[in-house]
Formats: sequence, structure tokens, C-alpha cells
Amino acid sequence: MGNFFNSEAKFRSQVEKLTSEVLGNSGKTEWCNRDDIMNIDSMRSALGRAGVEACSLIVGIDFTGSNRMQGRESFHGECLHAIGSKHGPNPYEQALGLIGQALAPFDGGPGDVVPSFVFGDAQTRHHSVRALRNDSTGMSGVLDAYREAAKRPTFSGPTSFAPLIDKAVEVVRSRGNVFHVLVIVADGQVDNEMECLSSTKAAIVRAAGHPLSIVMVGVGDGPWETMNDFDDELPERQFDNFQFVAFSKFQALLKDASAAQQKVIEAAFAVCALQEVPAQVAAAKALGMLTAGSVPVGSPPATAAGSKRPRPEECPEAPGAKRSRQEPGSGARSTWSCASCTYQSHSASASCEVCGASRSAVDCD
Repeated sequence: MGNFFNSEAKFRSQVEKLTSEVLGNSGKTEWCNRDDIMNIDSMRSALGRAGVEACSLIVGIDFTGSNRMQGRESFHGECLHAIGSKHGPNPYEQALGLIGQALAPFDGGPGDVVPSFVFGDAQTRHHSVRALRNDSTGMSGVLDAYREAAKRPTFSGPTSFAPLIDKAVEVVRSRGNVFHVLVIVADGQVDNEMECLSSTKAAIVRAAGHPLSIVMVGVGDGPWETMNDFDDELPERQFDNFQFVAFSKFQALLKDASAAQQKVIEAAFAVCALQEVPAQVAAAKALGMLTAGSVPVGSPPATAAGSKRPRPEECPEAPGAKRSRQEPGSGARSTWSCASCTYQSHSASASCEVCGASRSAVDCD
């Protein structure tokens, strides 16, 4: 790793560099959240301004058959779920371990059992999920339960995220519409067959009607074009609720990382994974989702795969909504764009709810 990790004095710049390398040119479309938080201090500040004291996690793990082949380049040709490999922990073990370490300062605390699910195996295929037998608290409990499940896998498929996302929405509802982060660890191969791709897109759109962030951590060889589409496209969502993080860069650095280097990796991963959470929380607040009961409990958890919620421009409170410019003093509430983080606010506040920057003088068209 050469001079990339030199000293604690360069911690901030190292985190920013690694974050930038992983995220690349994300947030390229006009309506979606931009990935522009580059270090852990800025992330903590943005989360604090958004009122996020902790993130309640939900975890989903991909047990589809494509995992057998997706380690050709990234895991020495072995199955991505191989336990006890001579090459060390498998990518899923590494990703779950890093999630536990990186997000520990932000999650609900060590006393909580993290809801965790398997999808895509012979029991669940593309139509359901099953809970991991997780009796321990925190992400360490998820990792232990995963290792037990991976010892006797029954890989199947095809791959769809829809049942997992719908299950996560049920968890959010059952917990009083508290903001949650669903972390999906998967090889990224969502199938076109049996309407898996269309149903996954529809589930992401449905989930944008609830206070839920979806973070997809991609393990294996890729490709990741579909995940990037989920991240930056789907403008019919009420807010941008999906973040994609490729794990390969972190996996390569973890191999020979020292304790100091591990801290940089953990910080950069946290910044990448939680990148959009401040803007998502602000959007959920603006849409009235965070008040218990704001999403009717009696409404169905999922609608038909082809159904769509109103487009952002049709939803007057959506952060992606486009409104007519209001003349000063007209009495109408204007929408304004933060010059620093580009979040579109509907409040009369003099500063951005997400990054704290002073209000831009220019309203959105």
C-alpha cells in the first residue's frame, strides 16, 4: 500500500482519497443525491445536523447460485461464501466484519439484535426471505449467524432484492417508522428472468415511501451497472433511497492492513455507506414519514410490481420536486438549492438542513 497510509496526521486526507476512489463520479443525474461527503468529520456533522444520533440496521445476505462463480478474480476462483478457505475470510465475512466495525459508532448500540435475512437460496429463491438464526446482539451476532448458515448453503436463485426490501419496510413499520438502514451484501447479479429486475426496481420505488435507506455492498467480480442504475436512476421515487458501494477496493486494502490502516478503511467505508443518509433523513422529514403512524399500518406492504408512486415533481414535498419560482414576498414557500451540497430544501431556514451551509440566494426552477 506504499505511501498511501503514512501516519495518523494524514488520516483525513487518506480517508478522503479512498472515499473518492470508491465513489467515483456518483450522483451524476440531476435529481439524485450527490456523493460529496468525503471524510468522517463531515459525515458526523451532516448526520448531527440531520438529527441522526444512531442508525438502526437491517441486513440481507445473497445466497444465490451466482456466488459460486463471482470469486474468479476477487477470491482466487473460490465461491464467495467459502468458509475456512486457505485464502482467509471470504468476501461476505470481510464485508460483514467491516460493516460492524465501521458503522458501530452510528448503529443502534450493542444491545440490539440486528434483523438479518437470507435471500436467493433453495428455500427462498426470488419470492421470499428467511431470518438468520441470530440470537446475539450487534453485527457480531449477524456475522456468527452468517457463518453458521454458510457452512451448509443451498444456493439457488434467481436473484431479486424485492422480497428483502419489502421485508425491511415491514420491519420499519413494526418499529414505529423509525429511520432504518437496510444493508444488502450481494454479488450484484439481479436477474432479468421471472421479472426479478422489474420487481426489484418497483420495490425500491415502493420503499421510497418509507423512512428507509438502502445500502448495497457489492462483493465479487461484478459487473455493477445495474447497481449504479438503482443508485442514480429511478426518478419516480419520492426520494433517492439507494446507495451502492463496491467492496473490492476495501477487500484489497484489508488484506495486509495495519491497525492504523484499518482505521482509515473503516472510516472511508462508513463515509461511503452512509453518504446519502443525511439527505435521506431530511427528505423523510419533509415528506412526513418519521412520525409514528404517518405511514398507515393497514396499508399493504407491497403493491403490484408495475405500480408506481407519484414522480418527485408530482409530490409537493419531495426533495426532487420542481416548483415554479416564487417572487419574493409572495407568501408562497419557495424551494431553494444549497450551493454547497445541492440538497433541495422546502424550509424557510437560513441554512441547509443537511450540511449547514448558508441559504443560497437562488431558488430552484
